[in-house]
Amino acid sequence: MKRKIIVGLLLFVTMIIIGGFVIWHNPSLKKELLRLYLGSMIVNGINNDAKPAAAKLGMDIYAINQYPKITIEIKLQSYDGNDGVSKTQLKHQSCEFIDVFQTMREREKSIIYGLLSEDKVLFQFSVFNSFNQKIQSASQVLAECPNFP
Repeated sequence: MKRKIIVGLLLFVTMIIIGGFVIWHNPSLKKELLRLYLGSMIVNGINNDAKPAAAKLGMDIYAINQYPKITIEIKLQSYDGNDGVSKTQLKHQSCEFIDVFQTMREREKSIIYGLLSEDKVLFQFSVFNSFNQKIQSASQVLAECPNFP
């Protein structure tokens, strides 16, 4: 009886090791996992890190992960006009996001930049006034930014 349990556990551990090796050495699966990570990293960065800074400026910001499209909604809390932020300014803001990757090692940067270029990751901005009326929208493909390597 003990022998069957030990043999069963050894087979189970062996299958996990082989399965892990197959998963981590499968290029298409690695790329898909990186896409999931990249989309959630971008959205979490906007929703968690940019939200406090935006609140100080009288804005509420929220990002939605629809990789390769990242939808960003900005609500100007105390603004009731209809001539909000310019499209050029919104596009410039999305291009500044590329600088986040500058702290990574060269190999990691090249993989992420290649994926951003291959997937044509798009930032889609929508700006609303305090009455929830859309006053501006813009989109920017990150690979088309002037500071994209």
